[in-house]
Amino acid sequence: PSAARALLERVAADAGVVGIMRERGWRVGALTEMPPVGKVGVSSACLLGVNKNKGQEISLRLRTDDLRGFRTYDAIMRTMLHELTHMEISDHNNEFKELCSQLGRDYARLDWRGGTSARAVGGGGAAAAAPGWQDDILGGGAGAG
Repeated sequence: PSAARALLERVAADAGVVGIMRERGWRVGALTEMPPVGKVGVSSACLLGVNKNKGQEISLRLRTDDLRGFRTYDAIMRTMLHELTHMEISDHNNEFKELCSQLGRDYARLDWRGGTSARAVGGGGAAAAAPGWQDDILGGGAGAG
């Protein structure tokens, strides 16, 4: 569980996510791990994430289907951006797709570390750029949950 918690903290402190949330005035009550139920692309019901009540809680599926590791950071981040899109639009319609694409562009612009290679190597430093952010999005800070 501590590795999953660290991954959630990394997502919560990511400069791109922090920037999007600040620019749009969004708040997320809690960021949690979603249980890995079903197999992606195989099972009839298999979610990679869910946004409950427009930001009350966002749950992300962190683990691989075989439960031996975690999904790539980029895959988790794509899911996070998808779930953030649900802050404004519930249905998966064209307006949703447009906003989700815009969030992807905003994320690239706001991620001051310069993309996936910077995030993959260590990923540190974002918490310093956004003091208190982890407490806000993780629903109580590193000691919670």
